[in-house]
Amino acid sequence: MPPARPRAEWERLIAWQVGDEKFFWQTGPRGLQPADEGDPQVSLSCSPEVLARLASGELPVFIAIWATGDLHFEGSFADAFRLGFMFLSDRRKKRVVFLAHCFLNANTRFPGGCAFRGATEPLIQVILESGAGVVQMPCPEERCLGLEKELYGEVPEAKLRACFRDLAQVRARISPS
Repeated sequence: MPPARPRAEWERLIAWQVGDEKFFWQTGPRGLQPADEGDPQVSLSCSPEVLARLASGELPVFIAIWATGDLHFEGSFADAFRLGFMFLSDRRKKRVVFLAHCFLNANTRFPGGCAFRGATEPLIQVILESGAGVVQMPCPEERCLGLEKELYGEVPEAKLRACFRDLAQVRARISPS
């Protein structure tokens, strides 16, 4: 096995404007350190309220930059990624649910086969509240019967189960026995 490559240092001067105040930070081997004014490679700006949410962990830096726009960022994509990574705390529970696509999009279910407008909301809510992640699988009915599912109820159970098993094995990367 080849030796691990040393991680490249990420040294940037960051200007962070919070309201009317501007602060300078330098990245380097010791993490993020206060710095003197200079010509920053990365600029951030946000309100004091957003900074409070970032500091408390209520709003992750990645989400503030990429999803909500609460943290205005100027710099390269790589810089945004590295900056977000510096503030990332891993809160995963490392639990996942393998969920068929038809539970997320009821429109793929057979005609007359769903009591929900879009997603199967009660199931999705339980998963979200549990903190589990979702690994989306294809809809087994759609994959085995086609989008219109004309053959629903006519495919022999053994054939249908074999199709479902094959899908699960491929997704879970299990060798057939």
